[in-house]
Amino acid sequence: MNADDVSVEDFDFSRGRTAARAGSAAWLALLAWPLGTFAWTSAGSRPEPWRVLWVAAVAAVFVVCWLRTTWAVFGPGRPAPWWPAGVVVAALAGMPVLGPPWAYVSFVFVVSALAPVVRGVAFGAALVATAAVTAGVLAAYGLPVGQIWWVPLVIFAEAGAVSALLGMGELLARLAAARAEVAQLAVDNERLRFARDLHDTLGHTLTSITISSQLAARLARVDPEGAASRMADVERAARRALDEVRHAVAGYRAPALSDELRRASGGLALAGIHLEVS
Repeated sequence: MNADDVSVEDFDFSRGRTAARAGSAAWLALLAWPLGTFAWTSAGSRPEPWRVLWVAAVAAVFVVCWLRTTWAVFGPGRPAPWWPAGVVVAALAGMPVLGPPWAYVSFVFVVSALAPVVRGVAFGAALVATAAVTAGVLAAYGLPVGQIWWVPLVIFAEAGAVSALLGMGELLARLAAARAEVAQLAVDNERLRFARDLHDTLGHTLTSITISSQLAARLARVDPEGAASRMADVERAARRALDEVRHAVAGYRAPALSDELRRASGGLALAGIHLEVS
């Protein structure tokens, strides 16, 4: 595993996160039923202006809070509690004006918004309250029991499905974090291996070069021929070290032609040789 593998996996996970956010935003199409019903009934009569403004404000708050909630749900952390609270408040505020269609639709969003921030017994209490309020509103509008009894069942079924999806999302997030950590460990181990191999390869050779250079410096005044012989040994050792380094890094990276030509040009320039490449 290398860094390229990590980037591909992270990209796939991010793409799935974006698709999940888009899918959650698509659920807002359900609002067309209550809002379309209100617009249809308002076309035949002239509603009071405050009712129109109230519906517009409720719809705006509902949409914004829902989008912010789902954006955070499919992100790295949990949503701030005020965004799900905004969904709940907007759902309650719209029931007196938008009627049964709004009650039928809003509980879907309320359950999905509360699941990420409310857990355990509190979530169960929230589900009971949601079912009670929704059934009470529908009954207050005069709907028969046959159109109400199934609402609590759907609410609890949705709660189970949403909880399962959130658990799966947490597992996927942990899996992505584990993959990134494993990839980083692999990179660190490769660096340690390369450093160890390079040390083992060059340690003895560089020590020999150092000793020979020191000896040549001492012999330079009293025994020039011996100093020259030692420097020849230094040159051979340096060439051998260069070959060993090239062999060590051959499997570590793939050299680029432009980089190699640049290094060759620089090395030849030190020797007074001008290199032209076409």
